Amino acid sequence: MIIGEVIHELSHLVVAIIFGHKIVSFHLASIEPHLIDNDSGEALNGEVISKFNQNNGYAKMGRYFIGLAPVFACSLIIGLSFKRLIGSPFTITSITTNISSFSNFMKTIIHLMKNVVYLSFHANFFSLVLFLIIFILISISGFNLSTLDFKTSIHGMPRCAILLTILLFLMSLIGLQKVAQYLICKLLTGFVVLICLLIIFLSMLDIVFKIIEVIKVKQMFK
Repeated sequence: MIIGEVIHELSHLVVAIIFGHKIVSFHLASIEPHLIDNDSGEALNGEVISKFNQNNGYAKMGRYFIGLAPVFACSLIIGLSFKRLIGSPFTITSITTNISSFSNFMKTIIHLMKNVVYLSFHANFFSLVLFLIIFILISISGFNLSTLDFKTSIHGMPRCAILLTILLFLMSLIGLQKVAQYLICKLLTGFVVLICLLIIFLSMLDIVFKIIEVIKVKQMFK
């Protein structure tokens, strides 16, 4: 059983319960293989089937978070693991929270990436190895969103956008715009850096697998 798969499906399950959905069934591919999405024919790592009151706006909005729950859950666990084992990239240098322009946002991303690299090179060897193991186990299937996950999120997106707009407007009225900007900055920069690291890792993993395949082919023709 892959850890990423478990986190992926449990995140769907927990968030569905939070938003008032009734769980009909819960499946993991490692326990029940050959799970297939009936609409797209896509193989699934697992499945959470839920029902909700169609007249409940809160439950409808929750579909956005239910669909993307694995991304949030895996990102949170990887981020907390890095902070606990390696250190917090937000504390070793000053990072601007002014993201009113694209250039400021990119400067923040670059600062954060530098901090991640610095902390990684100065970390305890065993802590770094342990983090990489956690990162690999979660990344293998944790971030793998299915077509159904995307469809679920799209259905809840309009209500989330409206709610977020109202909240930001209210925060600006009562003088909390700096707090909102700070929170958005941390969430966006942390998520972007994590995605960058994930892309780099998956690219390296793909190269390793291709090298292994080439070696196997050469051995077969010997």
